[in-house]
Amino acid sequence: MTPDPKLPIEVQECILVQLHDDYETLKACSMVCRAWSWATRTQLFRRIELRNRCNCVLFLSLLEESSRAGTGVSNLVRELQLPRLGFPNRGARLDRRLELLRSITRRLPMVEVLRVENYRIDALLYCLWSEDEGFNMQGAILSILSFPNLKTLQFSYMETESVTELLEFLGAFPTVSTLHLHHISTRGGSIALDRAAIQAFVTGRQQGPISIQELSGNDFLLSREQFSEITALMAHPFELALKRLEWTNQGTSSWMPCALLLQNMVHGARVTLEHLLLDFSP
Repeated sequence: MTPDPKLPIEVQECILVQLHDDYETLKACSMVCRAWSWATRTQLFRRIELRNRCNCVLFLSLLEESSRAGTGVSNLVRELQLPRLGFPNRGARLDRRLELLRSITRRLPMVEVLRVENYRIDALLYCLWSEDEGFNMQGAILSILSFPNLKTLQFSYMETESVTELLEFLGAFPTVSTLHLHHISTRGGSIALDRAAIQAFVTGRQQGPISIQELSGNDFLLSREQFSEITALMAHPFELALKRLEWTNQGTSSWMPCALLLQNMVHGARVTLEHLLLDFSP
């Protein structure tokens, strides 16, 4: 079947783009004609949510089949949500799960947005840690999650031991310029941030500072003890060159540390800031 010749294909593609969140309709449209297949595939595979190990296995099979068929699905993925995999401490099961992640991410070179939701970052960092001389945590993360074009990192609905875990993870992606911290709580632990290791990693990749231009925080429960940890974003090897800042918080206990943090952020961005949204209901 061919599309309506009275309507330019560019207009038809614009209409198909409007269906970006209607996957069933997109699937149906993809079967109508060859002229629509590219536009529909672009929307169908733009955002991928990997919920569990089963999702990962099925998606990897699809990527492998796409590679053999030459359909280019892997280059269409722009947003990826990491799966909530359990990480055994050591052993064959851990190796298999890490290899599963690695096999998927190395096939997705065009990912720009990485969503880390309900994820055990502390477990992942623990499993990757090594006492070998010259070990670098950011390099270890990159060996599993390689995204050379990553621009946005979203942390959502997470409980971490320390804010440091988020910064260690962020340090593995020097190209990130947008950071979201939504519904984050910490258990009050304190882990020293290895700035030197992150700087060595960034320098080795011939990158400048990890410059954050957009930052949003939503119900980020920051304790007084961990105030100094999140302020690490304002010191080398990180750099806050904020053009956009959005911060909301409904809790009372974390109001004062957030107020001090935001005061420093706004002051530091007094030349670059273009958009500011603050919403507190203590």
